[in-house]
Amino acid sequence: MRGDEEDPLKRELDGFDAKPLKQFLRWASLYRSAIIIVVIAGMLRVIFALAQPLIMRKIIDEVLLNASLRSHEKIVFSIGWGSLVVILIFLVAVFSLLRHIEREKLIAKFSSMVRLKVFVSMLNLPLGVLRRLKAGGAADRLINDSQNVTGLLRNIIFIPCIEWGRILVTVILIFWVNWKLTLVTLLLVPPALIFSSYAIRKLKPLSRELFQRRSNLFAAVSELFRGMQIVSLYNRESREKWHLAQATHKIARLQIKEANIRFKLQQGWSLLQSLAIVSIVCIGSIFTIIGYASIGDILALSLYSGYLMQPVQSLVSARSDAQSGLEATRRLCEVLHVSKLSRVSNEGIPFPLSLDKLEFHSVDFEYNPENIVLSNVSCSVGRGETIALVGRSGAGKTTFIDVLLRFYNPTKGKITLNGRNYLDYRLNDFRKSVAMVEQEVTLFDGSIAENIAYAKPKATEVEIRNAALFAEADGFIRSFPEEYETIVGENGLNLSGGQRQRLSIARAFLADPKLLILDEATSNLDYETERCIQRSMEKLLKDRTTIIIAHRLSTIQKADKIILLEKGKIIEMGSHQELIKKEGSYYSMVKSQSEAFEYSYALSV
Repeated sequence: MRGDEEDPLKRELDGFDAKPLKQFLRWASLYRSAIIIVVIAGMLRVIFALAQPLIMRKIIDEVLLNASLRSHEKIVFSIGWGSLVVILIFLVAVFSLLRHIEREKLIAKFSSMVRLKVFVSMLNLPLGVLRRLKAGGAADRLINDSQNVTGLLRNIIFIPCIEWGRILVTVILIFWVNWKLTLVTLLLVPPALIFSSYAIRKLKPLSRELFQRRSNLFAAVSELFRGMQIVSLYNRESREKWHLAQATHKIARLQIKEANIRFKLQQGWSLLQSLAIVSIVCIGSIFTIIGYASIGDILALSLYSGYLMQPVQSLVSARSDAQSGLEATRRLCEVLHVSKLSRVSNEGIPFPLSLDKLEFHSVDFEYNPENIVLSNVSCSVGRGETIALVGRSGAGKTTFIDVLLRFYNPTKGKITLNGRNYLDYRLNDFRKSVAMVEQEVTLFDGSIAENIAYAKPKATEVEIRNAALFAEADGFIRSFPEEYETIVGENGLNLSGGQRQRLSIARAFLADPKLLILDEATSNLDYETERCIQRSMEKLLKDRTTIIIAHRLSTIQKADKIILLEKGKIIEMGSHQELIKKEGSYYSMVKSQSEAFEYSYALSV
């Protein structure tokens, strides 16, 4: 396991400037009405809160310290002004509640929107990018990054709008209360801003590195738990523990460094706020003695100093916290950018009613100039015919299928369907005409019926059961208490390998494809079950174009054409009998497989 690999999208992002702030504001503009409501509610809360020190100043200077008023008059005025303060406190609570409700509704909607956009973009990512991104990395971007982007609503919109408004109103009020004493307080603001800017510059690179390392760790741990069987089998727990410890140690060091900077920032602000209050009280006392200020002025300015320093501190903290959200937005922008570049248009002509001929014309494919996977591949297969791809691991069989299924486009040459470039057809139409039974079966954590019907969501119960009967799966399905409603578990955890593969075959039967691809479709089945399924498959293969990737002779020798690949090139092509007569590479492969079978059979007797 590795926790600090390079970003899987890096190869596709050459020269790309993410501009995360611009992207976030574009998303936020979709909810401008809700944002305005939250900001107005926040501002009204601030205004009603800022009015309270003025009333307290009035009570002290014009009521309690007013020698011209009698005692009962002071009591009446105190109750009256005090009642007004209570009303203001109540209004602050009302608008706080309104702001909270509207803000949470907005955050929930915004978060869902971002996640949906990212999820749709991930579905459109090239197959190669998705394979490098891995499940853990994709989940980290979809869940954690999307959540962090939502935090920008608070740090870039709500806090700046409301707190700058509070600062403006507070500055006006404190100058109106006592401008001489106010000047003393404002002298502390410049050093506070300089100190905060320095701290933020330190935090920005830390935030980016932490994000990348956490994402890599998330992906690595997800991969590790999927492969725990292999880890346990080869006693590699200690090795994986060491790798995890290394990755978490690096993250912990960065977290400690970040936490120390944030703590110093917080303590610095607390110190400045305390100095502001002490300055107001001490200097205000002197001003009171010489007649430049009143006791009410000192009380009001002491309260306003908190109202002034707190929003400045909130703005600095928001700017610091926004780095995490902007970094998350940058990562999501990369996903959106790569997805947009690779998105295949669904424009084109409808797929033909029948697939009469599929041809490869001198097709090359390469991931990069140093990694040529297919070279000058030319072959054809007609309707109702079957071709088999054989060759060693890494010969190019899987890439042959990936290019055919339009997960990748040919680097050179072209592929035609009924004489027309297959890129001319609508992608959705093309994919609906294809079904595949893969070696590593993919099942979803739902019922057996849902997994079979994945190829045809509106399939009836009768269609699902008929597909299962074709695939020799109905018997084991009915042995379960819940039958077709049995939950298969994550990726078919509750089923055996053979059962999973039969469900995959049933799914292909239900799709009723024009082009059928069998990738080691019976590799997890015993010979008896394989023979039963092959009898059913003969019905499925009729009048359909079929491509088989297989190693068992029983699977490939009946194919109309066998293609032997080696290092991405076709070195032999023909029927089983034709290739046997040549006594070339295919003949050698068949001979060695037959000898191995005879040897294993002799050992079992």
